[in-house]
Amino acid sequence: MVFGLGRSTEIRQLQVEWPSGLVQTFPDEQSGPLAFNQAYTITEPEGEASIQPAGLQTPGTSQFTEVSAQVGLTTPHIESNFDDFGVQMLLPRRVSTLGPGLAWGDVNLDGRPDLYIAGAAGQPGTLFRNNGDNTFSDVTAQTLAWQPQNEEMAPLWWHNGLNSRPSLLVSYSSVEGDSAVGAQYASDEIAPFNFRQDNWQDSSPSSSGAMAAADYDKDGDLDLFVGGRVLPGQWPLPASSRLYRNDNGQLLNVTDSAAPGLNNLGMATGAVWADIDNDNDSDLIIATEFGPVHLFRNDGGILTQATETAGLIQWSGLWTGVVTGDFDEDGDLDIVAANLGLNTKYTASPERPATVYAGNIDGDGDVDIVEAYYVDDTLYPMVYRGMSGMEMPFIMEQFDTYQAYAEATLTEIYGARLDTAQRLTATTLAHTLFTNDGAGNFTAAALPQLAQVAPAFGLVVADLDNDGHDDLYMVGNFRGADHETMAYDGGTSYWLRGQGNGTFLVVPALESGLSVPYEARGLGVADYDSNGWVDIAVAINNDHPLLFQNNGNSFNNFIRVVLAGSSPNPAGVGARLIVTLADGSTTMREVQAGGGYLSQNGPTHIFGLGANGSATITVLWPDGTTSTQNLNAGQTVILQP
Repeated sequence: MVFGLGRSTEIRQLQVEWPSGLVQTFPDEQSGPLAFNQAYTITEPEGEASIQPAGLQTPGTSQFTEVSAQVGLTTPHIESNFDDFGVQMLLPRRVSTLGPGLAWGDVNLDGRPDLYIAGAAGQPGTLFRNNGDNTFSDVTAQTLAWQPQNEEMAPLWWHNGLNSRPSLLVSYSSVEGDSAVGAQYASDEIAPFNFRQDNWQDSSPSSSGAMAAADYDKDGDLDLFVGGRVLPGQWPLPASSRLYRNDNGQLLNVTDSAAPGLNNLGMATGAVWADIDNDNDSDLIIATEFGPVHLFRNDGGILTQATETAGLIQWSGLWTGVVTGDFDEDGDLDIVAANLGLNTKYTASPERPATVYAGNIDGDGDVDIVEAYYVDDTLYPMVYRGMSGMEMPFIMEQFDTYQAYAEATLTEIYGARLDTAQRLTATTLAHTLFTNDGAGNFTAAALPQLAQVAPAFGLVVADLDNDGHDDLYMVGNFRGADHETMAYDGGTSYWLRGQGNGTFLVVPALESGLSVPYEARGLGVADYDSNGWVDIAVAINNDHPLLFQNNGNSFNNFIRVVLAGSSPNPAGVGARLIVTLADGSTTMREVQAGGGYLSQNGPTHIFGLGANGSATITVLWPDGTTSTQNLNAGQTVILQP
C-alpha cells in the first residue's frame, strides 16, 4: 500500500489494526523514526488481541421493514428496451428510463390509501387496492380500460370539482411514442375502481413529466401544471411546460396569458406548488435539467418569473425531484432539490461549470451534442474521438489520430461551429437545501456528503420517527448512461434526520432498515396501515415497487390529521398545517397535490410529537379562514373549515 504525504517530510505515527484484533503502532523501540520515500514490511505479531476481531455488526430492531412481497405489491414495471442512442448517438443519459412515478390516493373514500404505479411504454400502470388488512390487491385488469403506447410518467389523484371521488391524471412521455402526453381518467361513482377516459387530453411537442395541482387563481377548485420534460430527439434543447386552469371541470391551457415564462423554460424534471412568500397563494417551483430550480411567484393569478430575485438563478444543475419543508422551523417553507450527486465523471462549479453545447453543429439538420469539461480555464471535449466522429464525420477528417484529438481544445476542434449552438451549464451537482429567509429569498447549502454518492430522483418530507422534526428521505441511482460511462448506482437511499434547525444527520441503514440499491424513481409516504407511523412506497424502474412498513418506536407519540375541505377541493390542497407543542416548538407543512419526483403522498397527515402527550393544531385554509384544535397523542381528527 502506498500513502502520499504531500509536501510533509515527517511521519508521526503509523497504526495497523489486524483482522485478528491485534494492533501495532509505529514508530516503536525497534523501528525507530519512520522515514519518507521508504518501503516497509510489517509482520503480524503473535499474542492476544487488544480489540474485537473484525466481523459483521449484529442488527437490532430497525425503524422500517420492506414488506412488498408479503403485502402483494409484486407487479413489475417492465421497460421496453428502447434505443435512445439510436435516436441521438451522443446522448449522455437515456431519457426513456426516467419513470415510473407513483401516487397514493383514497380511490373509494374508505379512509385507506390505495397506490398507483405508472407503467412503461406499452404497459398500463398498476392500481393496488388497499384491502384494509395490511395487504394490497392488483385490480388493474378489472378497473383500467386503457392500453397506452407511451410511457406513463407522473400519476396524480385529484378532484376536478365535479365528482365526489378523485380522478386520475397521467402524464406521458412521447420519447417512445406519439404526441399525446397527458390524459384524465374518471372514477365511476357507483363502482369507484372502474375508470374511463375523460374529456381532457394533453398534447404538446414536449414530452411530459412532472405534474402538480393547486388553486393558483383562488376560485376554489384545483388547477394543473404539466412539466415539459424533453423535446424527443432534441435533448437538451428547452421544452415548454403548460398551465391549465380548471373551469367547471374543464382544463383550459392558459399558459400564454397566465404563465408565459413556462414557454421554452427548459427541461422540467420536478415541480411543486407552495406558498413561498407567505402571502396566502400558491407559487410554483420547477426543477430543471441544465438549469436552475425556478420560482414563479403568484401575483393575483399571474405566475411571474422570480428565479433571479429569489437568489436561485446562480445554482444551475441537473436537478430532478423537488420538495418543500420548514426544516429550520421558522414558519416559512424551504426547498430541497435532488441533483446528479458528486460521484460521477462530471464536476461543476460557478467558475468551471459542467458544459454542453447543442445544435446543428455538423450541418446535417439534426441536433448534435457536445459535452465539455474544464482543464484549468480551457474547455476540452468529454466524449472520445470515435463516438464524436461517428456522429460528426468532420472530426475524423480533421483529426486523424486519437492523440491529435485528445490534445486539441474544444475551440480547436469545433471553432465557429459552436457559435450558433446553444450552450447550457450546471454550476453545482450536489443535492441541495435552499433556505428561505421568510420573504422568498434563498441561500444554498449542500446536503450531507454521504448522501451525495449517487444521483437522486425521489424526495419526500415526513417525520419518519415522530420525534417532532421533519426528515428528508431520498432515493435514486441511474443505469442508463452512455456507452462510455459506467452506471451511477452506488446509492442505497438516505434518511436524513431533521434536527429542527436546518441541518440533517444521516441515519445508518442498519438503524433505519431502508435500503434501495436499485433504480428508484417515484417516492411517496402514506400511513397505509393506519398505525400513526408513515410508511414509504418506492417505484423502481424495471422492477416491482418496494414498500417499507414503519415499525415505530416506544418513546415518540403522534397525531393523525385528515382535512375535509369544500367540495371542489376536499383534500384542502394549499392549506397550511401548524402543530405546536408544549415547549412552543412548531412543525409546519403545506397540503400539496404532487411533488418530489413524479409522485404524490397520501391524504392523511402524520405529525410526530416526540415525548409530548398533546399538541395544538392550527389549519390556515386556502380561503383565509383558520381552524384550531387541541389533540391528545394518538388521536385521529377530521378537520373542516
